[in-house]
Amino acid sequence: MDLFDPSLYVNRELSWLAFNERVLDQARDPRWALLERVKFLAIHVSNLDEFFMIRVSGLHEQLDANVASKQADGIDVRELLAQIRGLAQRQLNAADLVYREVLLPELAAAGIRVLAFQDLTPEQQAWAREYF
Repeated sequence: MDLFDPSLYVNRELSWLAFNERVLDQARDPRWALLERVKFLAIHVSNLDEFFMIRVSGLHEQLDANVASKQADGIDVRELLAQIRGLAQRQLNAADLVYREVLLPELAAAGIRVLAFQDLTPEQQAWAREYF
């Protein structure tokens, strides 16, 4: 067995994005309670944020340092970054759609309002500034 054969390896970044897609799928799944779905969406976005801070920044550092132009799976770092961008953009668009067109209306139907900061009363704004 040739351990340098790229077909033996799964790209960890692309695999991680596939995992995060499954988290987003839970936010889409109406079998979950509404607030559980909201939590899944929050987890998805938080995961993606951390992914970019840690993994994508590490790939950019590799690129800047001219270290290992290809991953073990044979994907060039530049190509990997392009694939990540496409997958992440698709996930963010899907997450935004789930939030705006599914979860917000369902929250409103349940009597839960999500307000912008400027829509809060002065007292609520003061409280939000103190705690957030």
